[in-house]
Amino acid sequence: MPVKIFAYESHLSLLCKACCYGPTLLEKAAQEPDPELRMKYIVGYALGSNNAYVLMDKPFNPILG
Repeated sequence: MPVKIFAYESHLSLLCKACCYGPTLLEKAAQEPDPELRMKYIVGYALGSNNAYVLMDKPFNPILG
């Protein structure tokens, strides 16, 4: 299998990248009294965490060679 089709990051790295904005945005959402702005922070976190999984590359499998 050609190496070009594999992802350049591990699954753990993608999970960390997906959760990196969580503390900032969710803490702001918890402290916000306005429900509309609170929902915007939560939706921003949800969309930002899903962005890491848009990659269509296969995870690297060293057994396939």
